[in-house]
Order: sequence, then C-alpha cells, then structure tokens
Amino acid sequence: MTLTQIKHMLETLMYYQDCQITHTFSHNQEQFVSVCYFKDMNAYQINQISDKISETLYDIDSAALVLNKHLNPVFS
Repeated sequence: MTLTQIKHMLETLMYYQDCQITHTFSHNQEQFVSVCYFKDMNAYQINQISDKISETLYDIDSAALVLNKHLNPVFS
C-alpha cells in the first residue's frame, strides 16, 4: 500500500467521522495493526495488535507515516 493510498484511506475515515470505522490489517491471516478516527479528539489511533501499543496522532501526515512504517515492511 502506497503512502498516497494510506492518506486516502485516512481521509475517508475522517469523512465518515460520525461512524465508528476501524481498518484492521493482517498478514498470513494474523492481524497486526488497526487504525480508527475519533471525532471527539480529532485524532487517529493506530494500534499494534500483538504488542498492545497504541499511538494517537493528530494530523493525517503523521498518521500516514506511522501506518506506512507498519504496513510496508510486511508487504514489500
């Protein structure tokens, strides 16, 4: 997934901010990262599922870079 595709996905999450949408990514049928948008905080939350670590990011560029870091080592 390219950085442009990730940003588009994050923009879509923000657009539907009145809904609770979570994108969960998996590799070999194992979930490893998820992302959702919280309207009340105006922030994205990225969760590393296996490590149980959450990051809150307040702008789309930062969120896209963090998500890209998690996605591209797996798929490249």
